[in-house]
Amino acid sequence: MRIKEVAEQFGLLPTTLRFYEEKGLIPAVPRDENGVRDYGTFEINWIRFIRCMRSAGCSIAMLQEYSRLCRAGDGTIPERLELLKQQYAALEKRERELQESLKVLRGKIETYDQRLLNCEKELRETETP
Repeated sequence: MRIKEVAEQFGLLPTTLRFYEEKGLIPAVPRDENGVRDYGTFEINWIRFIRCMRSAGCSIAMLQEYSRLCRAGDGTIPERLELLKQQYAALEKRERELQESLKVLRGKIETYDQRLLNCEKELRETETP
């Protein structure tokens, strides 16, 4: 696949894909005889992973380190696992924070809903037939 097709598939700009490659987040993308990037399943899977991890809050630096470790081989599996566990713990913490925020917002919405119902009730009671 060409860069434009891949960018469209993931809702990214081609410059973002080039950035991922330049920063070592994804492996170097093979090029065809004209020097045009030719993304295959391997590169697509890396992009999918990077997108997932970015949406999970992973920093560019963490992903660079993870990618570097992957390229270094299976001897780095313990370090990769540790990076993933750290990110998982951070996401769990963020999830708890978001749940608390949702609870507060839900309470506020319920308060305003009740106030609106009370206002409507008062209006109906004060209306003259």
